[in-house]
Amino acid sequence: MNTQPVRIPEETYRSARQISGLLGTTPGSLLQIAFQEYLATHRDEITQAFDYARKYIASQDREGLAHLASQGIRERAKRAAAAAPRPDDHSSRMEE
Repeated sequence: MNTQPVRIPEETYRSARQISGLLGTTPGSLLQIAFQEYLATHRDEITQAFDYARKYIASQDREGLAHLASQGIRERAKRAAAAAPRPDDHSSRMEE
């Protein structure tokens, strides 16, 4: 097995370490399981994206390829905006 470092947020690593401890495995093994599950769950989306990319590359459609690539950016931005606390949202603050 090839070992490669992966950078993840500290909070995510702490959670992975806790969960892997409960399961009797390592954070790396937990990440591998989660990644395999993600691939299995999203296989159709991933296949479709690769098919579109292959089509755009073969036809030298740079605009189509750029649009395909930017879809991921837009989705990540939407998720980040949805997860960001609102100015009037006090639920993310810890009470002392």
